[in-house]
Amino acid sequence: MMSDVPWYVIMFWHCFLGFILTFSLVSVEAMLAGTFRIFNYPAESLIILGICAVLDFSALSTQVIACQSGELGLVSIIGYSIVIYSFLADLIIFHVTLTGLQFLGAGIILVVTIGTVLIKNNLAKKAE
Repeated sequence: MMSDVPWYVIMFWHCFLGFILTFSLVSVEAMLAGTFRIFNYPAESLIILGICAVLDFSALSTQVIACQSGELGLVSIIGYSIVIYSFLADLIIFHVTLTGLQFLGAGIILVVTIGTVLIKNNLAKKAE
């Protein structure tokens, strides 16, 4: 069903609805606070926000295209690798101290993801 719709149509509606909802929330906050807080942020924060928006758009676009052109299950499993990147960002960028249980959880997700991908590839090769 999703493969019948071009990826850019899905992205347009995602961005449009995201903008409308975000603008609504920011407007309500501005009415309550009396000012738009976003105008009080330094320029480098807004640049980082813009870069993050571009990266998010790119990542979501490639995810939609991958889901439309491949096996949805495999693409979803590979999508769990975001957990690893999130942990790395916490460690490197935000300097958050992680517990052993959090490392264990991330390790389990990593092992299951890699294991599932390898098993699916082996089953696909045997079927050929």
